[in-house]
Amino acid sequence: MSPIVILLTALVMAMNFISAFLWLRQLDRPSRRGWRIALAMSLALLFTGMAFLSTRMIVDQPWIYAASTVTVFLWGMFLFFGFTIYLFVFEVFSVCLEGLAHIISATWAGRIRRVSLLAVPLAALIVLALGKYATTLLEERHVEIEMSKLERPLRVVMVSDIHVGFMMPNALIGSIVETIQATEPDLVLFAGDILNDNPAFEGQAADLLASIKSRYGSYGVFGNHEHYVGVEFSRDFFARAGIKLLRDEIITVAGLQIAGVDDPGRSPVRRLTEPGGIIPTLVAEVDPEKPAILLMHRPVTWKHPDVAGDIELTLSGHTHDGQLFPVHLIVFFSGQPLAGHYQQGENRHLVVSAGAGYWGVPLRVLGRPDITVIDLKPARAAIR
Repeated sequence: MSPIVILLTALVMAMNFISAFLWLRQLDRPSRRGWRIALAMSLALLFTGMAFLSTRMIVDQPWIYAASTVTVFLWGMFLFFGFTIYLFVFEVFSVCLEGLAHIISATWAGRIRRVSLLAVPLAALIVLALGKYATTLLEERHVEIEMSKLERPLRVVMVSDIHVGFMMPNALIGSIVETIQATEPDLVLFAGDILNDNPAFEGQAADLLASIKSRYGSYGVFGNHEHYVGVEFSRDFFARAGIKLLRDEIITVAGLQIAGVDDPGRSPVRRLTEPGGIIPTLVAEVDPEKPAILLMHRPVTWKHPDVAGDIELTLSGHTHDGQLFPVHLIVFFSGQPLAGHYQQGENRHLVVSAGAGYWGVPLRVLGRPDITVIDLKPARAAIR
C-alpha cells in the first residue's frame, strides 16, 4: 500500500472519528465517556472501511462482478461517504457555535448542543440532496481569446472529466452531448479523464459522444484515469466515440496546431515538465509561425509557465474546480488552478475546465459542472 493511500485512510478515519465523537457529545456524563469513545471509534472504522472498499472496487475493476449489484453498492457507499464529509463539517461548525454561545449563556450553549443531535445530520442530508442535484446543472462557460497568429475565428469547445463509469448515468452524458451540440462548435477537444471504469456501459456512452457533430471533428488526450482503466481499452473507447487520440503528438486542424500531451498516469508528474520531459520535447516540435494549442489533462503549466514555450493557449481539466466544498480550499492553497481563464503576460492563456462530470462522490457542492466554449479570434494587430 502506498504512503499516500495510508495517509488518506488515516485522515478519513480521523475525520470520521471526530464527527462521530462530536455527534455523540450529548452523552457527556463521565460514566458514558468510555462508551462514547468506543462507539465513535467503531463508527470511524466502519465509515472508513466502507469508503476504502468503494474506492478499491473502482481501482480493481469491479466489472468482474454483476454490474447492477456493483452500481447499487457504489452509489450507496459514495453517497454515504459524502454524508460523513458534511456530518464532519457541520459538527465542527456546531461545536464552534456552541463555544461562542457559552460565552453568553450556558443555557444557550446547552440548547445548541441538544438541537445539533438532529440538526447536524439533517443539514448534511440537505447538502447531499442539493449536491446531487447540482451534478445535473451543466454550465456553459464562455471565453474569448485573441491569438496573434490565428488567421480566422474558430469556436473550440473543451470537455473534460466526464468520468464515464458506474457512477455516471447515460442521461447525464446525453445532456452533455446536447449542450455541446447546441454551441455549434468548429472543433471539440477532450482534455482527459473521459473514462473512469465501467466497460459494462462504455458502448452506449461512446455512441453518445460519437454523435457530436462539429466542422473539424473531435480530438482528445488521455487523463490519469484512462491509464488506470487501461490504455488499450481507453484507446478503443476513444475510437468508438469518434475522438481522434493525441498521445504526445501534434496535428494541424484548420490552420491551428494542437499539441496533445499524454498524461503520465501513475508515473511522477515531473515527467511532464522536467528538462527533456514530455512537454518541452513536444513544444520544441511546434511550428512557431502557426498558432498552437497545448491540450493536456493536468494544468501544470500554471506552475511551470516556461515549459509551454511560445504556445499562447493551454487547455486543461483535472482539478474539478474542487468539486466539493471545502476541497476547493485544498486545491487553491496547493497552488493548482481552479476552473476558469488565467492569463500570464499578454499572450499566454490557460483555460481550466471544472469538468462535465464528477469523480467518486456523485456531488457538486459550490461548484457546477461545465463545458468551456472558447471563441478564438485573430489578434487586432494581426487583422490590421
